[in-house]
Amino acid sequence: MENKREEIDLQGLKLVKETPPVPSKKYPILFIHGMCGGALLWDNYMRFFSARGDVWYAINLRGHHGSRPVRNIGKVSLRDYLQDIEDVIKVLGNPVIIAHSMGTLLTQKIIERYTLPGVILLCPVGTREIVTITTPEMVKATIKNIFKLILGLPLLPDKRTIIITQLNKLPPHTQEIICSRFVPESGRALFQILFPGLHVDASKIHTPMLIVGGSEDVTVPPAITLKVAQKYKADFREYQGVGHMPHWESCWRDIAQDIAEWLERKGCS
Repeated sequence: MENKREEIDLQGLKLVKETPPVPSKKYPILFIHGMCGGALLWDNYMRFFSARGDVWYAINLRGHHGSRPVRNIGKVSLRDYLQDIEDVIKVLGNPVIIAHSMGTLLTQKIIERYTLPGVILLCPVGTREIVTITTPEMVKATIKNIFKLILGLPLLPDKRTIIITQLNKLPPHTQEIICSRFVPESGRALFQILFPGLHVDASKIHTPMLIVGGSEDVTVPPAITLKVAQKYKADFREYQGVGHMPHWESCWRDIAQDIAEWLERKGCS
């Protein structure tokens, strides 16, 4: 028997779900994408975690790939995205979350309210007290798009900027695949991430957490990733030679295996 993959509609949200013939894990996994992303950017992890018997769901946040269509993606707020995730959690009950980039900041806020079996944050964006934009590449990209951020306009960085800031350690073929799947993001939400930032009270968080970072990440450099881990006293892994897309880098399978082993140790599988 083969795994069953399907697209499902949850109150207007578009999710991808896969169920193994014989599910063997305790909790479902919910994948949450980053800026300009979508469910299909989890391709590698979809295959990996399906093979080990996980039931998983990958969300498209509203305004992304036909999910909860909005009149103007530029005006969507972080609160809107948080509502999307809460709506899914209420249905799934008690998922493990694996999130990337912007999705990690949303996850940090979500687990103030929900104690989950475990969360894995890939290249986590810092909260209000942790300045995220620190590299010259990101400063330049922010200045270049500042008016779209301030005015709450749709924002899709040009291909060169995406490659420099997010895909710098990937081969050209993989860069093309990811760029083809990127869609415009909310200028308002990105502005809220930067100014003033999202407050998260670490004292309210009791969910086991693994932080994953890359030594060559230009978007969220290692110093920021470490600060996020220290804030929550979380487990921390930094991978040498890896950029902002650990789930697409050449060693993605090794990283996925480390995540799977961490889930086993924490009793999340």
